[in-house]
This record gives sequence, C-alpha cells and structure tokens, in this order.
Amino acid sequence: METFKAYLLILGFVGVLGFGGYWAATSLNEPVRIAETEEIQVVAQTPVSGVVDSGNSQTEQVEQNETQTETTTPTPTNTTPSTASGEYSDLIARLQKLITDNILMKEGSRGTRVGTVQEFLNVYNKTSGGLDNDYGAGTKTKVAAFQKAQGLTADGQAGPATYQKMIDWLNNQ
Repeated sequence: METFKAYLLILGFVGVLGFGGYWAATSLNEPVRIAETEEIQVVAQTPVSGVVDSGNSQTEQVEQNETQTETTTPTPTNTTPSTASGEYSDLIARLQKLITDNILMKEGSRGTRVGTVQEFLNVYNKTSGGLDNDYGAGTKTKVAAFQKAQGLTADGQAGPATYQKMIDWLNNQ
C-alpha cells in the first residue's frame, strides 16, 4: 500500500510539472502568434502630394521577421532624391520602403515598421521616447500632430502621404 501511495504521489507530481510546462510554453509563445497573424492594410496607389490615403484597401499578411525587415533594400522612386545622405539616410530609406509597399498603419498595428514611424517621431519631436513597435494611442496622437503641422488630414493613421511628408521633413534638416 505504501508503494502504491508513492507511485500516486510521483504520478501527481509529474502531472503538475507537465501541466506547468505546457502552460508556460503556450503562454510564452502567445506574442509570437500575435505577430505572425498581424494584419497591416495596404492602400491603393495614390499620389503623395498631400492627398489623404485612399479608403480602398486590401489586406496583406506581414511577417514580423526583424532580420528580414531590417536587411531589405528599398527601391528608390522619383518622390525622394536618391542622393539623400547624412544621419537620417537609413530612416529615409525605411520610410521610402513603407511608401513602396503601400503600408497603412493605424492604432493596433505592431511590428518593426511601426518602430520606424516611432523613430521618426522621436527625431521630429526631439525626444528619446522608447520604440515599442506598438502603434498605440500615444503614437496615433503624435502622428496626428505631425499631419496637422504638415497640412495633411490629421486622422492619426500613417500612410504613403504621411511617410512622404516625413521624408520631406527629414531631407530639409
């Protein structure tokens, strides 16, 4: 009988450890699942001369592989001088990539692309705020303030017209 109790105790202990391991593994992987299924809207091609981003959009699945995102070389277009140099050239290139890919960000968007917008906002506002790659209410408010100052519709959503104004502002610094 003592042996049976010992086996039951060991079995219960192993069960608790197994359940705890399963819970930890699924809880720790939750942010990865969110990032893998994140949706960022892609807007239809629109001129970037101060025109509000088009409401016609399609949804694009975006992988949040930071290595791939940071090593992708953007294709320059006629909207940005190819001689952009200086301390902001990398940021300008990443903003140009957002235009090329027709990315629309709004509250709830996440990923390194959001970090690019947050990095610009830190430069624009002369702050050193954290880059959390989360397009929350604070980021939306700062984008809306930038849009208003640049003569765009201040809706707080970042799209190609907003990115172009960001690039123009950086080129004038």
